[in-house]
Amino acid sequence: MIIDDVKIHLIAGRGGNGCGAFLNSPSGKKIPWGGNGSRGASILLKVNYNLYDLSQFRYRKVFVANNGNNGLSNNRTGRCPADLILAVPPGTLVRNSVGDIIKNMVTKDSIFLLASGGGAGQGNYKHKLLSCGLPGEVRDVVLDYRIPNDVAILGFPNTGKTSLFNFLTARH
Repeated sequence: MIIDDVKIHLIAGRGGNGCGAFLNSPSGKKIPWGGNGSRGASILLKVNYNLYDLSQFRYRKVFVANNGNNGLSNNRTGRCPADLILAVPPGTLVRNSVGDIIKNMVTKDSIFLLASGGGAGQGNYKHKLLSCGLPGEVRDVVLDYRIPNDVAILGFPNTGKTSLFNFLTARH
């Protein structure tokens, strides 16, 4: 069975919080020393020519990207998570929940940002106040697979479609 239309729910990763740490100086003064958080992971869509339908989305409809890591003391930034990449066959249309076309995934190198990750929180090293990471984008999209054909042979059974195809391609 070819799966050609599927609705999926995407949740991008939340950004990491900034760290509030202090360094004790020899004079007894506390110096702000907390690092920034990292951004949340985004969700990308990429064309894969080895796929011929959307069957990998048949049972899994919700995709959640990883959250960003919190900042660390000693002015260390949190580690950025890897983006979540979803593979689709060429000829896939990306539609929003209303039905408008957002992107047509046709070429081999097509990469499209579906949901962007949340922004990173600021630590107290260069900033006076701490900030929390921002939430990632939440989005519902419909993936609509259209088989990219140049020619189609249509007809009733036993009318010679296969014979015509074999004659035109010189194959048996």
